[in-house]
Amino acid sequence: MRMPTQRSARGARPRVHRTKPEHGDQTKAKLLVLARELFARQGHGGVALQEVCDRAGVTRGALYHHFPGKDELFRAVCEQVAQEVSQRLIARAAREPTAWSRLQAGCAAFLDECARPEVHQILLTDGPAVLGWAAFRELDGRHGLGLLKAGLGSAIDEGAVSSALPVDTTAHLLVGALNEASLLIAGAEDPQAARREAMQSVQRLLDGIAGPDRAV
Repeated sequence: MRMPTQRSARGARPRVHRTKPEHGDQTKAKLLVLARELFARQGHGGVALQEVCDRAGVTRGALYHHFPGKDELFRAVCEQVAQEVSQRLIARAAREPTAWSRLQAGCAAFLDECARPEVHQILLTDGPAVLGWAAFRELDGRHGLGLLKAGLGSAIDEGAVSSALPVDTTAHLLVGALNEASLLIAGAEDPQAARREAMQSVQRLLDGIAGPDRAV
């Protein structure tokens, strides 16, 4: 009885080791989580890619498979943080009955969000410097600034904000005021008192653009 012969090494097909898609997704998610913790605590300049790799238990090659470099990894973290902030703002504003009260609630919630150390460090401090102003504005336009524009548009439709105001310009000015207020809160000796004072000033700005049908 002839025994079956094994294929020669020359004729055999080489084994190809492929990473399953779900494993790649898990690695990417893990890298984002750990990098986010490090960026929030140490800032972009204080984080080395090797530190991220060591904590994640992956090689540099595995990291480069998902992110070409540290700036691209930071960009992905910024996107993730900005999206989560937007989701929380939307959820907070959605509890309000009118466009005017949603606009006020959204501004107040934004100040609270920016007081978070993670948001302050990643989005407000490192974001513009690392991404560049144009890229950061594009990111903000899809999240914080975009939400504010939508909120102003709804308030104008309801008559709560003057229709004579240009939405785009007004939104940019309000975002600038909110960003500056958040920086003041973060650097204050008494953040809670600074938060109250900042919201009082923001409220005065909102009162200044109010329309005839504002709900008090």
